[in-house]
Amino acid sequence: MRNNELFDASSWWHMEGAVIVNGYWGSTRIECCIVNVYAPCLLAERSELWDRLQQIISSNSNSCVCVCVAGDFNSIRKTSERAGRRAQSCRRDVEAFDSFVRDSGLIDLPLHGRLFTWYMPDGSCKSRLDRFLINNRWISKWPNSAQVGLQRSLSDHCPILLEIKVKDSGPKPFRCINAWMSFLGFKDFIRDKWNNYEVEGWGGYIIKEKFKKLKADLKMWNQDVFGTENESCYSRIYVKRIGCYTRNQERNGSKKETLTKTSFTVVWMEMEGGEKWHILYKGSLRFAFAIETQGDSIA
Repeated sequence: MRNNELFDASSWWHMEGAVIVNGYWGSTRIECCIVNVYAPCLLAERSELWDRLQQIISSNSNSCVCVCVAGDFNSIRKTSERAGRRAQSCRRDVEAFDSFVRDSGLIDLPLHGRLFTWYMPDGSCKSRLDRFLINNRWISKWPNSAQVGLQRSLSDHCPILLEIKVKDSGPKPFRCINAWMSFLGFKDFIRDKWNNYEVEGWGGYIIKEKFKKLKADLKMWNQDVFGTENESCYSRIYVKRIGCYTRNQERNGSKKETLTKTSFTVVWMEMEGGEKWHILYKGSLRFAFAIETQGDSIA
């Protein structure tokens, strides 16, 4: 918090059981409200703290503020969060804390790594007293947020970590269906689009941005020409499996010839505009090529 490059605190104040800090996170200046909680041991004092915290959180509910409430709440949300010979829980305490979380619109992320965060010295009782509670705005900014329980050392509490898992699989490759290459007008479409893109910068950046624009235009082109999953531009489609024989002369120089049968799949399509196409391919569509035809159905 003291590193202004990570978090620039604009204001802060404290009250019984909590410290509230408002500020901006990172270079993107994301507005945040961070609340550090150390809840009292008495139920009446905790209930009063929940009411005051709910008022603070509600004041930020209609704004673009990312809210994170974290610390030792000295309460559990359900009976399964406490175990041991002293596992009795006050029902009124559990309901009050659970209502505070739900009524404040806070999200209690699952705890990874362990079930409990507090242990009696002799291990006879254990509870999940510590947690991070975040609002929907926080989730929208950091959707991969997760809280992890770490190894306990001298303290009777386990430290917990709110981490943001950034999934980076690298740049997405540019993909092109081979059958497009034989489609009438496809190459002219690519050439016109590529030459009309206006991108400034160094060479590598220009190529990257042009491919990015071309990818979006190809997606639209594919939908316009071939339709979507729920809408097809074809009025009729026929599929037929055919076989043909090719002559192969023996390599040993003899005049003996053999016949090899090769199977092909033919897809005949009539488009809405009246154009008719044959797509002939062997195996997968990766090896397909299209032939415009004036004939009728081959089915």
